[in-house]
Amino acid sequence: MKLPNFNSKDIIKTIELEKDKFARKKLQAFLLVKEGVKTPLVAQKFSIHTNTLYSWIKQIKREGLKNLQIKKGRGVKPLLSKKQLFELKSDLLIPIKTNDGYSRGWQSKDVYNHILKKYDVKYSLRRIQEILNTIGFKKIVCRPRSKRRNENLTQEFLTNIKKNEIYWVKNTN
Repeated sequence: MKLPNFNSKDIIKTIELEKDKFARKKLQAFLLVKEGVKTPLVAQKFSIHTNTLYSWIKQIKREGLKNLQIKKGRGVKPLLSKKQLFELKSDLLIPIKTNDGYSRGWQSKDVYNHILKKYDVKYSLRRIQEILNTIGFKKIVCRPRSKRRNENLTQEFLTNIKKNEIYWVKNTN
């Protein structure tokens, strides 16, 4: 493989000046290859696939030693906008009314149905839980009995909430 005509001193100077750790990693790997270390060995040292190392070298050939940071716009885009997440948060602050006149907290499946109905977006229940954590809610569940717990509060909690169901409340921390 023909490498670009950068001398080792230029690469080392660029590594020292680079603030982005990912770009430094690319430059360090390139320096080792430039010094004659075999690419499979370099890839193993940096815990990357050899194809990744070759793509880094190709990028350095194309762009030079500068601007090797991860480019913006990569990865999976969120299905809900920040405005929609804000709306969702305000919707979840209002408890769900039950048929017997009481109200209860939101469960992950309730949030799933709400998002599907209001925004026509499908998420997995695990992703729903991550979103709820992100927008400031925490999970509450009925825990096993403790000797120090208040029995009156426990009985009141158990009468209002079905066993083994998970609810989400606004995180006050």
